[in-house]
Amino acid sequence: MPAITRASLNRVDAAGVWFDCNDGFACRVTPVARNLFRVLFLRPGGLREPRTWSVCCGRAAGEESAAVATKSESESVAAKSAAEASSLAAEPAAAGVAIQVPFTDNLPRSPLLPSPYDPPWEGYDRLNIPFARVDCTVEQTTVALREQGTLPQSGSTVTEGAVPQAPAVVIRSSQLILTVRLEPFHLSWAVPSSTAPDSPAPGSTALDSGSTVFAEDRECCPFRFSDRSFAFDHAMKRCPPNAAAADAAHADAVGDAAGDAAGDTGSAGGSVSGAGTAPAAAGVEAAAAAGGDFFFGLGDKTGPLNLHSRRLAVGMRDALGFDPIQGDPLYKHWPLLMTRDGHTGVCYGQLYDSLADGADVDLGCEHSNYYGPYRVWRARDGDLDMYMGVGPGVREVVGTFSRLMTGGLGGGRGERGVGGVEERGVESGGGEVGGRGRVEGSGRVNEHRGQPPPLSPSSPALSVGPALIPRWTLGLHLTAMPLADAPDAQARISRFISAAHSTHMPVSAFHFGSGYTTIGKRRYVFHWNLAKFPDPQGLVGEMRSAGMRVVANVKPCMLVDHPRYGEVAADGGFVFSSGSPAAGAAERGGSGGGGGGGGGGGPGAGVAAGAGAEFLQNPRAAESPVSAEARPAAISQFWDGLGAHLDFTNPRTIAWWQANMQRALLDTGIEAAWNDNNEYEIWEEDAYSHMFGRSEPLFLHRPIHALLMTRASFEQQVRAEPGRRAYAVTRAGSFGIQRYAQTWSGDNSTSWKSLRYSNTHVQSICVFCHIMIAQYECIHMALTLFFLVFFLSSVPNPPPSVSHYPLLSFFATPRSPQNPSSPPPPSPLSSRPSPFLHPIPPLLEITRWNLRLGLCLSLSGLFNCGHDIGGFSGPPPEPELLVRWVQAGLLHPRFLMNSWKPDGTITCPWMYPESIPAVRWSVRLRYRLIPYLYSLSFRSSFFHEPIIRPTFYDFPEDGRCWRDGDELMVGPMLLAAPVVERGARQRKLYLPSQKPGQPEGWFDFYSEEFFLSGQVVIVAAPLDRVPLFVRAGGIVAMSESTVDFSGLHDEGSRVLRVFPPPVGPAAAVGGAASSSAAAAAAAAAAAASAPTASTAATAGAGGEGGESQWVLYEDDGETLKGDRAEVHVHMRWDAQKVVVTVSLVHVQGESGGESEGERGGAIKAESEGVSQGESGDSSREESGRGGGYRVPWETLKVALPAADTRELEIRWGGGGGGNGGSKVVNNQGQVVRVEKGAFVWHSL
Repeated sequence: MPAITRASLNRVDAAGVWFDCNDGFACRVTPVARNLFRVLFLRPGGLREPRTWSVCCGRAAGEESAAVATKSESESVAAKSAAEASSLAAEPAAAGVAIQVPFTDNLPRSPLLPSPYDPPWEGYDRLNIPFARVDCTVEQTTVALREQGTLPQSGSTVTEGAVPQAPAVVIRSSQLILTVRLEPFHLSWAVPSSTAPDSPAPGSTALDSGSTVFAEDRECCPFRFSDRSFAFDHAMKRCPPNAAAADAAHADAVGDAAGDAAGDTGSAGGSVSGAGTAPAAAGVEAAAAAGGDFFFGLGDKTGPLNLHSRRLAVGMRDALGFDPIQGDPLYKHWPLLMTRDGHTGVCYGQLYDSLADGADVDLGCEHSNYYGPYRVWRARDGDLDMYMGVGPGVREVVGTFSRLMTGGLGGGRGERGVGGVEERGVESGGGEVGGRGRVEGSGRVNEHRGQPPPLSPSSPALSVGPALIPRWTLGLHLTAMPLADAPDAQARISRFISAAHSTHMPVSAFHFGSGYTTIGKRRYVFHWNLAKFPDPQGLVGEMRSAGMRVVANVKPCMLVDHPRYGEVAADGGFVFSSGSPAAGAAERGGSGGGGGGGGGGGPGAGVAAGAGAEFLQNPRAAESPVSAEARPAAISQFWDGLGAHLDFTNPRTIAWWQANMQRALLDTGIEAAWNDNNEYEIWEEDAYSHMFGRSEPLFLHRPIHALLMTRASFEQQVRAEPGRRAYAVTRAGSFGIQRYAQTWSGDNSTSWKSLRYSNTHVQSICVFCHIMIAQYECIHMALTLFFLVFFLSSVPNPPPSVSHYPLLSFFATPRSPQNPSSPPPPSPLSSRPSPFLHPIPPLLEITRWNLRLGLCLSLSGLFNCGHDIGGFSGPPPEPELLVRWVQAGLLHPRFLMNSWKPDGTITCPWMYPESIPAVRWSVRLRYRLIPYLYSLSFRSSFFHEPIIRPTFYDFPEDGRCWRDGDELMVGPMLLAAPVVERGARQRKLYLPSQKPGQPEGWFDFYSEEFFLSGQVVIVAAPLDRVPLFVRAGGIVAMSESTVDFSGLHDEGSRVLRVFPPPVGPAAAVGGAASSSAAAAAAAAAAAASAPTASTAATAGAGGEGGESQWVLYEDDGETLKGDRAEVHVHMRWDAQKVVVTVSLVHVQGESGGESEGERGGAIKAESEGVSQGESGDSSREESGRGGGYRVPWETLKVALPAADTRELEIRWGGGGGGNGGSKVVNNQGQVVRVEKGAFVWHSL
């Protein structure tokens, strides 16, 4: 394919910086935010995709945001006119010009649009997206050609010994620097060195002394566009993994494995590596950097989080039973790649805004002798429209692209339910704790003491974002296809409700499978089978009386014999086949707009003055709509028949869908739509969509149908109940679905491999044997090892003498620490003996799991996600697997059991009587954690923070966190280590450290034992517990009730569990790992008094004390614009005392007068209680001044770890509360009190 080899600066105007390229191409660079630039290439024939839905500006048309100033006011100038910009090319090379890219929007408001803060239904004009203006400078200069093998500048001569120079244009904001080398054409991205996370590593480059290059194009031919099709490539340099660093990491893993196999001794429950020492993580950052680029994102990708050395497709498939290691693509079209640069540690992301089929990304599989290490983005069609955003950390880059996709960049005042957001005095980000630092919500650590910044959502700057979910969606949801498919479906579902009640299992929602729509065995959307469901409204009412909300499955395809197929076909409501005049014109016109510039070369060819008007011309825009008779529906296979897919780019189809959703579902009492099977697998090349009157080939925009289907469902729910938050679910989609819906990983399979996606141990041995044969030609050793392990796998427990043989003991079942001569007792839930009760060490293990897919979704901006607990397809889960699935699922925002089994088995909490207590305990733990999880959902919507995230999100400086592991963070406070291996009753995990050598620690969530950070520990993992740890300084809000769970997600009691670390001499709570009888007895006592997670004691954190804070968000969980309360908790500790200060802030919502569907709303925040620094009697009452929301509790208890003997002082609003507690009265007369208390666990 021909390459873009040279360019010249054309002009700088309100739309950005324009370049003319060879062969009639043009390139436009637009600053979107201080850390986010956009690069758009325009073909001579115009855009293939003239509209976009991928980004959201977050404000209404015509509403202009203030500029984000990056230079002094005197240096900023207005955007130059076209004439001034044209003369810029002739200015001296060293001249710097300040520009300001203003807000522009010429798009009319869509009549379908209920909120001015979403993109128009027909999408934004790709050349005229109404972003806020951003100040930046443009400077012409020269740069050195650093690499050999680059194309020489035409007409230039190279003198021996001289450094070749090339003309360049530098576009600079305060956070991002783009250098455009004009010939050979090349883009280089840098950050000011002051913002880079570390000093540049060897191999990194710098534009000047004040900047650090973190990404750049391949030196030769980085951009190539086909002259025979619409395909294109974009190749960039890649930092490959360093072999030495990889070997070192491998050696560490082997060392850990050897320690495990040798049977490390310790107190009851396991051991601690390096107990009593400072974290051995010094230098791990350099080791991680030497490991090469770390690639992540791309939506729902299987395999390890680091996507390096893989080739991955971008697209949507109905991927039933996908392989959790190599399955690709799955359900999401998500061309967002994020990278941690292997040289500098800078994190950045690239969003390729294209919905066209056929894109893939090669992240190191491909090599060429001519280019050096590179990676390449390839597309078979579409436009090259790339957004480059820099962090420089993971937290910032994830937040930046979430804002881009959901509207947080725009600065409009609108929002999805509860006022705007502001983080006063602190950047949004994670709560690192330690020493004298503090946890600032999920904010970054401050190394100084001072007034903790409030974290109240009260600024419109971050007002729109991922949908704020109703509180009830955090409870347990159940569904199963066999229930709705049964002939007596209504009776069976009634018995299902009774079973939940009789087993005392809390359930918040039931999801109807599509069986309610059947005629015979086939499914017909919006059709109720009244033979199976004689009284749908009565059944829904029965569920609501049991506390369950109801969700119904809907599908976008109508079988050709659907009773209402004819009326949709007559209205042209289906994706249609070509052959119509419109389709032919679209094919001849190049599918996407643009007429100007056809052919010729020269500066500015095809680029009009001003905003590039010629590229906005669409030859199909003036064509009259084609009659329904000329548009036969595109027929394709769908489930058990042939059907046609609804066209959600046709306003008449949207209206039909919403009307029938209201009639069939919402009028019946069903609250939400489960948008399923919306991958639109129509593979006929002649399939076309209406595209709001523009008739465009389906392969250019397939994912938009899933997005608009979900939006149509969401907005009809808002219309049906204007004052309430809507909840929607979608399986497929593209950028923007998180504005409307929750999603999940799709139709996974039931297996331990799917849970952890480490296959059986025999598979792992096969991998090792393959390596032995391929690398070392050790065929005999490989075969011997394989048969040896195969033999050991057939024996429930190896003979005692096996421990005397190192090779055999390497694979042997670990002995119980209390009685090393006998194995641990078998699980009462196992249906058969387990050959291993501990995983094979990392040398022979594929340490990856299906739950990484959830982390991948979350890092990609899909924060509200989860899995089908127990697995959707495949055999029924065994009892132990079911329990472990529930434990892993309770950590995710989406907590739902869904299954389809060939034998009709229904995966549900009570499917095995022997597992009910363990499942019920875990479900109740989920409900007790809802106050914490609901606050996390607030932060995800307002501050664009993932709810679940890998440990490197919160601990980027700990190089070990960048290794592939089995742990995850749930918000900034909780570290979870789900058990994902059959028979395992112990769990090895690494406790992250924020900075090497910084005194930090972790508390066991159950026993409240303290551990030093930076260590590998082995903890007990009984079948009824998921290992959890709380950061030192952590604050975890939970419900207090231990018996009555009838309140479900609305349970009103609250307890704040606070975990101040030990300080000074008291921190030495133990010593090195010990196997003494006293230590064992102490651990056994702790295990008996609390849920078990017993380990050896560790050295303490030391230091002089510290502080942390958190905000608990309280509201009614459903109102769209209602009042809320924020409980601001600040904790300070030293060696003698722990002081907890609680402030209650009322936030007043919109008081009416807003048109239907709008989400905007001014808010008013007022504090309750004593002013800061004022002391007072603990029994005094303060008059509330704020809003009228009544918190659901009257007493807020604060609980220290049971072993912490320090004085606990409670203060209200900064006043002296003493030890007797304090209380306050709000303006509705409600008395609330804060007092000391003990945390009590619920029973099985």
